[in-house]
Amino acid sequence: MRLLFALAALLLALPVSARKAQEPTLPQMNLARNWLELLDANRFEQAWTEAAQGLRSGTDLARWTQSVRNARHSVAAVTCRHGLAFERLDNPPRIAVLFVTEFADGHRIGEKVTLPAEATQAADVTAYRAGPPASGHGDPCNSGHTATTEGTP
Repeated sequence: MRLLFALAALLLALPVSARKAQEPTLPQMNLARNWLELLDANRFEQAWTEAAQGLRSGTDLARWTQSVRNARHSVAAVTCRHGLAFERLDNPPRIAVLFVTEFADGHRIGEKVTLPAEATQAADVTAYRAGPPASGHGDPCNSGHTATTEGTP
């Protein structure tokens, strides 16, 4: 038992960069990641078509595409995407998934994808936001994680 506590204390004492960042797991995280990979591949029309009607309401494909490009601030290939957290929201029940994404040009953003709590496909994405990466999560893109997207432009 003492050994277990000593090991836990040692792990907590390691600098964040020395610890391998663990992603939280939830099926919706994979759905959100798959949808983000469409954006990574510049397949905006497919991402738009596969998103829920709520995401598409109030704008058109051209404006939405430009808005996403502007929010991401980079057209370089994604070199790292790490799931940081998820949040359960009410009324209606949904899951907001937060990622940090790093591009080959060094630009880093935070991405938030929202899906219904019972989502079973990426087409259930109801909201997308991009902005500065969340602080307080260490540096998950420098701890051995790479993007799951291969061959993105």
